[in-house]
Amino acid sequence: PRTMHRTVRRCPGQGERTLIRAPVVSSHIRSVGYDAASRTLEVEFGGGEIYHYHGVSEQEHHDLMHAHSIGKHLNLAIKGKHRHSKAHV
Repeated sequence: PRTMHRTVRRCPGQGERTLIRAPVVSSHIRSVGYDAASRTLEVEFGGGEIYHYHGVSEQEHHDLMHAHSIGKHLNLAIKGKHRHSKAHV
């Protein structure tokens, strides 16, 4: 069974924020979460790596979550368009 994942992130000037990632059906992505206040998309990949994509709109998050292929959509619409950083957990 797939379960929700909870991450506590430190946001400059905003203290700590809790972000909840939802499991997704994808061969390369385990879960995806979004924080509208900071416009941060959090993606957990199959190997356990977690990346933050910055400046992602709510519409972009919605489109990703409803894409036929989440991995393909991430590659085409998010990667390369938004700054990203690897999460240190």
